[in-house]
Amino acid sequence: MKWIKNNVMVICFSVVVLLFVGNVVRDTIAKTHVTEIRITEGDTLWSLAQKYSGDMKPQKWMNQVINENNLVDGQIMAGEKLTVPITNHELQQIELASDQ
Repeated sequence: MKWIKNNVMVICFSVVVLLFVGNVVRDTIAKTHVTEIRITEGDTLWSLAQKYSGDMKPQKWMNQVINENNLVDGQIMAGEKLTVPITNHELQQIELASDQ
């Protein structure tokens, strides 16, 4: 009991950090989905990141696409299909467009 009294600040700080990290992880998992897109002429990973990355940093988005699709040099070609991460915001736009 004496240890707890002497380390109240450490315990409080630890609880706050754990809550913060848990919240960040939960939000990341909840907001990220994947979809398959077809590459068109002129598309680059950067241009696709600008379109689909949402709140995610473009470089992080591109790294996930490279890893998910086993791209060796990051090169993409028109006509290929890519599995890409999208956020809830982009997912809602895709669903709204498909309803029309």
